[in-house]
Amino acid sequence: MAKHHKTRRIEKRRLADLKSHPGQCTFDPLSDAELQALADDISRRGLIHPIEIVPKNQADLPPNTIIKGHQRKQALLLIGITEVEVAVRYDLADASPTTIELELLEDNFDRRQLDELAKVRSAVRIFELCENKGRTLSAWDRVAMRDQLAKRFGLSPRHVNRLLNVALKTPREVQNAVNAKKLSIVAAEKVSFLEAEKRDQIGQRIAAGEDAANVVADSIKPKPKQPKNFPSALATFRKNLLSGMDELTCHIGGKPKWISTESRADLEKVNKFIGRLLKQARRAKRPPSMEQVFAECRKEMAALLRNPTTK
Repeated sequence: MAKHHKTRRIEKRRLADLKSHPGQCTFDPLSDAELQALADDISRRGLIHPIEIVPKNQADLPPNTIIKGHQRKQALLLIGITEVEVAVRYDLADASPTTIELELLEDNFDRRQLDELAKVRSAVRIFELCENKGRTLSAWDRVAMRDQLAKRFGLSPRHVNRLLNVALKTPREVQNAVNAKKLSIVAAEKVSFLEAEKRDQIGQRIAAGEDAANVVADSIKPKPKQPKNFPSALATFRKNLLSGMDELTCHIGGKPKWISTESRADLEKVNKFIGRLLKQARRAKRPPSMEQVFAECRKEMAALLRNPTTK
């Protein structure tokens, strides 16, 4: 290893011996069509950019771990190639795990046509490694990350905030449904607000073949409508009642109007209900005005000043 220190060398390796980097899970694999297109291109033009791997290293990664070229490996296997020349990165033999992971992330970020969610996942991980010493994002970090991504991608902060919620807090099945246009980003964000167990159940149902939009709609029940307080409810009832009366006024008078049995029953019910309201209103005491309240307070203060209590 010392012989090749700080150099990269082209050497032959069996594809079966090349291992995926753990950080590759940040990215989705190419679709079958995309992988076939890459394989066809390699068949026509050869492998222009060799796969890059690390040798025995200080980062505790297995030798022959790929840092650049995971999809190229799959394309080569697709066309029946079992052995290939690779670039062995002896210059990374003494590198930290962070340095090697950054090589992986930046290569994926630069080379692949990533969807918005994959870009966000990649950018967040780069931020964590470079700015946050590997720690996950805090609330303040998220604000800084949101503003950086909005500027870099030319998106609104609100949309980037949605992407962050979906990319960091929803199962990959939900994110894949968004990328496949089977689920809106707004609906996916609602999943991010659920408890972890509920989010996992949604991912499992989508993975089992259920329609993503139906699963999310079934899992996110609308909030129950909060009952109005009495004054608000009465104001709404009065407004609707007066509006209905205005519409019927021009029809009252002249020849008697036939009203169905069902309508008569409803009108009787409304009449009784209004009678109950009026009865309660006559029994209820009118709440004191603010002037009355202040007057009572002044009387009490004056009484206290005339007869102070002593201990």
